[in-house]
Amino acid sequence: IETGRVSYETAGALGRGERVWLLAKVDGNIRIKGADEVERYLLLSNGHDGRTALKIRFTPVRVVCQNTLNYALAHGRDLLSSHHGQGLDRRMDRAQETVGIILKQYDSLAQNYSRLAEVQMNVERLGQYLGSVFPLPKRRTNQGERSYREIVARTNYLRRTSERLFDEGRGNKLPAIRGTLWAAYNGVTELVDHHLAYDNAENRMASVCFGEGERTKQVAFEVALQYVRN
Repeated sequence: IETGRVSYETAGALGRGERVWLLAKVDGNIRIKGADEVERYLLLSNGHDGRTALKIRFTPVRVVCQNTLNYALAHGRDLLSSHHGQGLDRRMDRAQETVGIILKQYDSLAQNYSRLAEVQMNVERLGQYLGSVFPLPKRRTNQGERSYREIVARTNYLRRTSERLFDEGRGNKLPAIRGTLWAAYNGVTELVDHHLAYDNAENRMASVCFGEGERTKQVAFEVALQYVRN
């Protein structure tokens, strides 16, 4: 904050204050193929229920559609995750000392985004990608037929909607982006952020940034990276 590299943008609380969060803007945006802009953010969250750790994570935002491209480090680690207790202040000081190094990892993230935009998709590859992001679950031993059919139907809905957004999603018709793995990934992020039903804005925030929605987007990114590596 003091150097001007990061600025506070917004903050809020979930529930009755069990979790508070703060979104900070990092200076300098990412541009994919010179056409698709992504703003760099850090999301800090802190729990007051005695169980939730203080965490800091990358949360880029795609400007054209306001998708949140939640990103954890390798193996799902956050930039910082620490439970309350003795030594918290010391750990926070140590984290502050490495902020410069942490922010440099955004450069690596930008390179990965650009690599996704270089991979062209076809019907078969798109189906394989979405099948990996939304795998059909195995039926449990004691699971009823109706319950299992409902889960399969929802999985197919998630796949179909993501497939549609691959073509029609906001920003995915840009000439440099259309038909790429980056568009496929953003079809999933747009699905999670803008097309799923949430009871209210608070539940949407909880899922998109801290819950099932966040995990889905992380899986979508990891699966996409596997395609790039292969």
